[in-house]
Amino acid sequence: MKQLHIQLQPGRSPELDLAEAVAKLRSVMNGARVTEGEDDVRYVNVDFWTGDPSGLWESLQKLVQSVPGLARAAIVVCEGEHGWDDYLLLHHFDPHEAVDPLR
Repeated sequence: MKQLHIQLQPGRSPELDLAEAVAKLRSVMNGARVTEGEDDVRYVNVDFWTGDPSGLWESLQKLVQSVPGLARAAIVVCEGEHGWDDYLLLHHFDPHEAVDPLR
């Protein structure tokens, strides 16, 4: 099982309906865990565990692009071959950040 982690920073996207976005993300797979916090900025984490990270990311990627404001507020990472030591960056709210392919 691999963990796929989505961090939402709602302050980056004023038009984002956070409750709706989290509900839609959770609807993709049972067992998603949601946590909230604030370090320098407020954030909401949505974590998934799956044996098929590519299939899960395919479904989640559509939501990230279709929910208004979500892409501008999200960072998505997935565990790599060695857990979090070689994680993959799948999406970043900053379009200048290079993302990794998920094989």
